[in-house]
Amino acid sequence: MSISLSSKSIVGVVYKDQLGDFHHAMVREKGEVILSARGVGSPQHIWHYHGGCTVGKVVNHDFRVIGIDAMWILDGSTFNISPGINSHATLMMLGRHIGLKIIKDRL
Repeated sequence: MSISLSSKSIVGVVYKDQLGDFHHAMVREKGEVILSARGVGSPQHIWHYHGGCTVGKVVNHDFRVIGIDAMWILDGSTFNISPGINSHATLMMLGRHIGLKIIKDRL
């Protein structure tokens, strides 16, 4: 089977599962991308690619940009993998949590 992608951005994506093992993303028909640990269990589909501001590499555990004290990034780019559900509520809760933490730290 040959697969054509409209975007090559997902090609070569490697991700780490909960046990710390690394896997490659699999591309199926129509550019659908599957992430699944060891090829078993419930696969996670990527319809909206996440990543880019990895926690621990670009931002710290408080979502503050490493090396810049007055800048935080808290959006879908901080997700290592797609949660497989609509992420708006998760991001709003994280934003509120970090916002309250920023206010508390300033008092």
